[in-house]
Amino acid sequence: MHALLGRSGSDVASYLSKNATGSLKKVKSGTVVIGCGPLMVFGRSANRRRARCLDITVVLRDEDDRAVPLSLPAGEDLMHGLQSAGVDITSICHGRAVCGMCRVLVTSAATSIVEAARDERRLLDILAGTTPQHRLACQISLGPEHEGLTFALDPPST
Repeated sequence: MHALLGRSGSDVASYLSKNATGSLKKVKSGTVVIGCGPLMVFGRSANRRRARCLDITVVLRDEDDRAVPLSLPAGEDLMHGLQSAGVDITSICHGRAVCGMCRVLVTSAATSIVEAARDERRLLDILAGTTPQHRLACQISLGPEHEGLTFALDPPST
């Protein structure tokens, strides 16, 4: 997909109509959007063309400690990305960092992961068995810095 950067809108549209797996939409003149997997947004002028959303590969450690690589859309929070990938992760607060049901244990990060915000840290502090490596999946907004992020569901899904 990176080969498309700097190409004209008609070149991009032609390539995508033949190769894209996502939905292709012409939003407005000069802008092409593909539904995530991967999502790429191209601006109107050639010097502004850049990818705004690509797939991020994260690694889920399952109950048997097997590494399961998952390709999730950047820009989405980890919880919703996991749900769209078919992982059974529940949340009764729908991602508002109130219930703590989407708690994950980050076991390795490719680069530094953003620290938990104050409200998230407060909730994590009152949950039993929480360590500094725990985060709420609903509060991790996936970006390129999360490529290779390794984590486990905590508690594991059933």
